[in-house]
Amino acid sequence: MTLLSLATEPALPWYEAFRPFGVQHAIVFVVCAALMTLAAWMGVRNRGTRLERDWRLLWCGGIIAWQASSIAYYATRLPFSLDAALPLQICDLVAWIAALALLSPWRWARTLLYFWGIGLSTQAFFTPILRDGPTRVEFWFFWINHLQIVGSAVYDIAVRGYRPRWRDWVIGFGLTLLYAAAVTPLNLAFDLNLGFIGDSTPENPTLADALGPWPLRVLWITLITAGGYAVLVGVWRIGREPDRTE
Repeated sequence: MTLLSLATEPALPWYEAFRPFGVQHAIVFVVCAALMTLAAWMGVRNRGTRLERDWRLLWCGGIIAWQASSIAYYATRLPFSLDAALPLQICDLVAWIAALALLSPWRWARTLLYFWGIGLSTQAFFTPILRDGPTRVEFWFFWINHLQIVGSAVYDIAVRGYRPRWRDWVIGFGLTLLYAAAVTPLNLAFDLNLGFIGDSTPENPTLADALGPWPLRVLWITLITAGGYAVLVGVWRIGREPDRTE
């Protein structure tokens, strides 16, 4: 499916189906960006206070409760889909890592939140694979899930002062490769698309559609990921801004 065909095919009512690259998409994007900005602003304004710590704890509690609800819903939804039921997409895993990263000083968790949140999960805001409108619970699980992920990464940068180093690139890219190695056998055995590196593509167009057929597409995804991670480190290293600590 091309962007042109998606834009010209007959549309269901906005409340029944989500249509990417239109007004509905723009509204969701702006609302999510505003909420992330507000959360970061509140954190910056109260940095170092008990109020900020309580706010962060409340945010992480919301992540845990929402992700647990999502897992339960997709595990019991009919018709059953193994692809949806397995909480093994990067966005499924990094949501839990987000809560861990914001509540701990562990560098590896903050590094994964940065690379998987800013580097990968932001793609959901630009090329969402969602097809369900706001009358479907899937709509809310999709957007709130990615809001929590990217919002947490932004918060860790703006409020807690995370700044990636080049050795973090090694950690982030190495763990990404380990993830790919772990899910590839599942993709092959059950015809899944975990990590978007399986032999299929979502119904909505994504950047992967322009990368050619599988398995060569996986090579291009790997190279783009490595380069993207390097850019995400380089933008901070150019000015050599030191890390802040809480």
